[in-house]
Amino acid sequence: MQLEFNLPLPADYFFSRLIESSIYDLEQQTQKKILPQQLRGFSCQKTLSNGAKSVFTVTDYQPNQKYGYSLKTGRNLYQVLYEVTSMGPETMLFTYTEGSQGRSNTIQANNTVTHFLMGWFRKRRFKKMTRQIVADYQAQSGQE
Repeated sequence: MQLEFNLPLPADYFFSRLIESSIYDLEQQTQKKILPQQLRGFSCQKTLSNGAKSVFTVTDYQPNQKYGYSLKTGRNLYQVLYEVTSMGPETMLFTYTEGSQGRSNTIQANNTVTHFLMGWFRKRRFKKMTRQIVADYQAQSGQE
């Protein structure tokens, strides 16, 4: 699945908010202080909301451009990539790409159906997140 959003804010602002959120989540899992420079190749065990254990690995980190990770569970390998492209001083393109590979054909078929059904909810969640970041930026910079 791939989602794209054109947003009215600087790419570096959006990317820094994205990384702050990711680092916060990782620090909650590891109970360790993590700096952005430490992200590329960072790996840890992560407990999912359903209690399942997984291995989280940052696969790509290019400041103000890309952040990607993989999440390996007993059944699936999930891959996520966030890309931020500056289109000007106050505009940017945000691209979210995700994919998964099931351990078996049955699991992969289940993933395909689930991704199709959950796609609408995921897109809605991303729209809400991007609107909130834009609103925060506008409030900070005094824009309406």
